[in-house]
Amino acid sequence: MKEKNMFKIFHVQLKTMVEVYGTKKVDNLLSTFLSSQNNDVTQFLIKKAIIFEKSNKSTTYLILGIHNEELEILAYYTLAIKSFRFIGVSRSSKKKIVGQEHRDDNYPSILVGQVGRNDNASYKIEGKEIFKSIFEKIIETISLIGGTKFIYIESINCDKVIKRYENYGFKKLMLANGKPSLTTDNLVQMILPVEKLIEIVKF
Repeated sequence: MKEKNMFKIFHVQLKTMVEVYGTKKVDNLLSTFLSSQNNDVTQFLIKKAIIFEKSNKSTTYLILGIHNEELEILAYYTLAIKSFRFIGVSRSSKKKIVGQEHRDDNYPSILVGQVGRNDNASYKIEGKEIFKSIFEKIIETISLIGGTKFIYIESINCDKVIKRYENYGFKKLMLANGKPSLTTDNLVQMILPVEKLIEIVKF
């Protein structure tokens, strides 16, 4: 395993890669990605990411490393602008997240979708490095579009994974009945207000 200082690391949108190098070369690069812990993450990048990018369903960002003129994917993540609807959440809890009350329960937000690290990479990038990149990109996006009060992620219902996201600043969205908010796929919704996100990035 190579050291970080051997690499020049940079971040690029998948759409830009396709425009510069063409779909075939990018497909070849994407095919080198492997997340042994989550096959869905692997298959999304290889089979769906370009399609979602072209249809504006989500934006994929690659974290790339160059060493001796060789390019490899270290990790990737996807972001999507979503309208989030609070259902079964108390007014006080919602106010802590979005601030002043609004009649409409739908709020503009940013979903952190797929997040994956490449097991085939020569340098194993740490999770905190990946999320630092994610948070910086979100702040950059918010500065352009405005109006977003929070970001969220949908986690598998696993204590180990949930704890990992909590370490990055996310908190489980709790319902008025004291239970965590779940999607129809039994994923745990975890929220991070933009104000706290900015504080995290500063440090």
